[in-house]
Formats: sequence, C-alpha cells, structure tokens
Amino acid sequence: MFGYSYGGLFTLYALLTGCSLFTAYGAGSPGIGSSESLALTLADKPLDLNGKRLHLTINGPEMTGELPIYRQLGRGFTLFVESLRSGDSGLALTTQVLGETHVTGLQPSFLSFMRTCWTSPA
Repeated sequence: MFGYSYGGLFTLYALLTGCSLFTAYGAGSPGIGSSESLALTLADKPLDLNGKRLHLTINGPEMTGELPIYRQLGRGFTLFVESLRSGDSGLALTTQVLGETHVTGLQPSFLSFMRTCWTSPA
C-alpha cells in the first residue's frame, strides 16, 4: 500500500490500526501537520508489527523551505520516525530524504518505495 501527502497519512493509519491486507507500506511526505496528529498518538502505543515493512520518504525542501506548512510536515515526519525507532514493534522501517518539492515528489517517492520494498526474486 502506498500513499502520498494525505494519502500517506492514510497509509500510516492503515498500518498502525492493524490492517492485515498488506505487508509493505509506503508513505511519501505523510500529512502529519500537527504534533497532535493521530498518527503520532498511534505510533506511541505498543505495537506488534512483526512481518510488516514501512518505507517513508520526505522531501528536503519540505524540511527547510520557506513555507511553514511544509516545515511542519518535516517536523511531523521526524517525530513519527523517532517514535517508531524508539519502540520495539518489529517493524522493518526504512527512510529516504528526496530532493524534490511537495508538488514534484509523488513519482520519486513512489519509485523509492517500489525499489525498496519490491525487489525481484533472484
């Protein structure tokens, strides 16, 4: 399952609420626009995500650019990653910072997810 922006936020919700339909999840620039986001609340709870994989991407300009809303996405992304890394959920987590903007990042984010989570058999 893959989503970008608010679709990425939905992907995180599906993962963190126990959706059993997928084993690989990708979220590009997930719309964590507040420190009170449900995604952050769910990530702070004890989770059993053994066998699940999550690949997260964020765009560098979102973290350091001129627009406050995108910098908030960057902060939300960092808080979310910290929350997942500080727990022991069994989740296989990978991340990548891309050089795109929020507007141009969809395709590179999806390709990063595909390259990371969908390898061809040897």
